Amino acid sequence: MRKIVVVLVVLMSATVFTIKADVAYGTNITIFDGQKADSNTWYSSESEDNEVEPGNVAAQAWDLEGFFLDGFNLTMIGGFDFIKGVTGYDSFTSGDIFIDTNGSYSVDSAISSNGWSTESNTSYGYEYLIDLDFTGLSYKVYSLSDQTLDMVFYGQNYESNPWRFTPASNAGSIAEGSITYTSFTDATALGLLGYNGNNTHYAATVNLEFLGHGQGFTTHFTMGCGNDLMYGHGVTPAPEPASMILMGIGMIGIGFGIRKKTK
Repeated sequence: MRKIVVVLVVLMSATVFTIKADVAYGTNITIFDGQKADSNTWYSSESEDNEVEPGNVAAQAWDLEGFFLDGFNLTMIGGFDFIKGVTGYDSFTSGDIFIDTNGSYSVDSAISSNGWSTESNTSYGYEYLIDLDFTGLSYKVYSLSDQTLDMVFYGQNYESNPWRFTPASNAGSIAEGSITYTSFTDATALGLLGYNGNNTHYAATVNLEFLGHGQGFTTHFTMGCGNDLMYGHGVTPAPEPASMILMGIGMIGIGFGIRKKTK
């Protein structure tokens, strides 16, 4: 019996360590949002790198570039400093990550003038919200139902909404965790991700295990002014068939061992 258990553990370990990410942060799951300004060469027509929303500040410090998925780890990367926002614009800080799991998310079109506003009793089709606290590098996950959403500041950037989440006083989180935050140079960004720019890049990582295995999802993120918008679409990992088969074989072997010992 002991030999069977040892073989099972070795085989399962070998299976786990065969997983390899496409790049340092996993697979690029970014969706191009379709917003572009071809008259300005800084704007891209098919990529989120060196691209912000039309008519907005075209600078790396405002640029949201990509969502990446490695197992359950979701990472967002940009020239935008998720912790500090942009120097001199303390109010234009990070929003929260909105998550849609059934393809029902929508774009807010009600904002027509500048100024922050809130909208209650709507989730814009998003089922979950990762409430990001960059001060403490932590987050809480909420199920969105009749909650209050904060909209971005500039009316012309309405397509970037919603911005962030204000939990109801009686709202309870369904999960929580720590944000992994890193920064790296342009040379590293270019070598690892193919991203260009002229300043430091930043990466913030959270965990999506609360979604469960094999769950398709769409993510949304923006900053307080809506200068840039970022979407991503991915699927959480399913249990590995090889591991399940090996576990089944191991359990059968253990059963035979116990049966033989009790005879």
